[in-house]
Amino acid sequence: MAIHNKIVALARNEVLSATHTNLTNRSQRSRFFTPRFSQDKLDCAMAAHEELMTAVGDRDSAAAARIMKDHVKTTGQFVLDSIQLSRV
Repeated sequence: MAIHNKIVALARNEVLSATHTNLTNRSQRSRFFTPRFSQDKLDCAMAAHEELMTAVGDRDSAAAARIMKDHVKTTGQFVLDSIQLSRV
């Protein structure tokens, strides 16, 4: 959560900040009802965060955008998989 909050704060964008706060608040409850990350998925997510921070630090917006897009897609797939597993 800390890295997400930091990225949003660095953007200095009120719309992004409000959207992030809203989505974070809404997603907190669902965390209790979804399967937890496996260690492999957690390691992958942490590696993506580290890669993103390197790109941001290097001011490489193209790499940062690619990393964020991949991270959001991977997270979205995890959420979909979790929802499907909870319905079984």
